[in-house]
Amino acid sequence: MAGFYEPDAGRVFFGDRDVTTLPPHRRQCGMVFQNYALWPHMTVLENVAFGLTVRGLARGERAGGPWKCWGVVQMASTPAGKTHPTFGGQQQRVALARALVIQARLLLLDEPLSNLDAQSCGLQMRTEIRRIQQAPP
Repeated sequence: MAGFYEPDAGRVFFGDRDVTTLPPHRRQCGMVFQNYALWPHMTVLENVAFGLTVRGLARGERAGGPWKCWGVVQMASTPAGKTHPTFGGQQQRVALARALVIQARLLLLDEPLSNLDAQSCGLQMRTEIRRIQQAPP
């Protein structure tokens, strides 16, 4: 689905759009990996904005995107430092924000809530993910 492998047979469609031959960064597909796949040399905001940068958005166009996702992933504050010194739950939120900020047509989530405290965040995040799934395209 994400485009990391080319199918031997058949076609891949997102709605009515054939994405079979499109490279991953052109498919409008967001992904949260189980290991987060964050860039250790980038700040948290740079990691969240990465998908917007790859898509060629100018700095001014992509500036507001990460901030919009901050409330969705329930980050109390914006860490300005590097990503890896943060704890697992925070890394997971950064990875989820990075997938959401591109406003993908398809989200692939590999255990996106596994490191979040079920009582304080997990339930709220499940509700938010459900809301995003049900929102019109």
